Amino acid sequence: EISSEPIANIAKEGNGYAKLTYIENSLIEDNEEVVTEINCDSVVGEIYEFDSVKDVQLFKAACPGKYKLEVWGAQGGYRQTNSNGGQGGYSSGEITLVNGETLYVYVGSSGNNGGYNGGGTRSIGHGGGGATDIRLSNDLYSRVIVAGGGGSDGGTAYKGGYAGGLAGQSASGGYGTGGTGGTQTAGGTNRGEFGIGGSGLSQHSGHGGAGGGGWYGGGGVNPNDSSDNERGGGGGSSFVYTEFAEIPSSYNVDKKYMLTNTTMYSGAQTMPDKKFNTTSVGNSGDGYARITYIESIENNSNNDVVIKLVGNQGTVINDTLIYQKGAKLGTLEIPTTSTQYSFVGWYVDQEFT
Repeated sequence: EISSEPIANIAKEGNGYAKLTYIENSLIEDNEEVVTEINCDSVVGEIYEFDSVKDVQLFKAACPGKYKLEVWGAQGGYRQTNSNGGQGGYSSGEITLVNGETLYVYVGSSGNNGGYNGGGTRSIGHGGGGATDIRLSNDLYSRVIVAGGGGSDGGTAYKGGYAGGLAGQSASGGYGTGGTGGTQTAGGTNRGEFGIGGSGLSQHSGHGGAGGGGWYGGGGVNPNDSSDNERGGGGGSSFVYTEFAEIPSSYNVDKKYMLTNTTMYSGAQTMPDKKFNTTSVGNSGDGYARITYIESIENNSNNDVVIKLVGNQGTVINDTLIYQKGAKLGTLEIPTTSTQYSFVGWYVDQEFT
């Protein structure tokens, strides 16, 4: 027997047909909190690289886990001699992300390439090098890691300051005022600001250097000589978000994004080379950023989840809950000894109470 309509136990002619039937109400027991499992195909050790394209680049975490962030600041501009442009700095640290979280990557360009991302400007010659940073949004106040850019030269014989480290180098030699390095709490003199290097002025036949971008930008130079003998601009400072970081009141990043295993090198120090498996003293040319997936939550060998009491409510009998190896990730028995807890450790939600 054949029918044009879908009828049980009778062959159907014409187009195909599919049927789903709800056959069971599977209830979760009252004593369990279930976090959705996340399937992930990314391989630990996978590297994501970002060159300077003079625009924001987005990175979306494909898997929950730990990621290493590395950033190189850009070199300051120069008019004749490459080595007169201040070298960029380097910063690194590790951050834990959940599936789907997005990072905003800003890679600075050298002063001779426009000084994108905070390099100070100048009307004669090239400006300061741009910083390279990674943020949680487009806002400067959401940066979690920064590598400062170097200051530009001033007169053709005077170098720009190298980037920090905690503080950028203050340029020396030559005439003019300003050109100090950015620090963890202030921009350099003159016109150095949060995230932006100070401009270098041209007046009295002199051409002052421009500051490099950074956590705080290096200062620009005001000429005061009648010849082309002005000092270079100051280097910008670098930054990593940790519990010891000095942050302004407008900073808006949750503490769960604090970095671990951090390093910062100034443009005068030996650092990992941005492209090759070797080292270099400071960074030359454009900036660069690298994100490496270094540890999976699912495969983490440390299965401890610390339980911390919130608001002194109740009593914690055992302050450590052990995930059994092989147990379903994200299935957690709710403790019965307290009414409110904060869970800190390797779990998908990161912050739930």
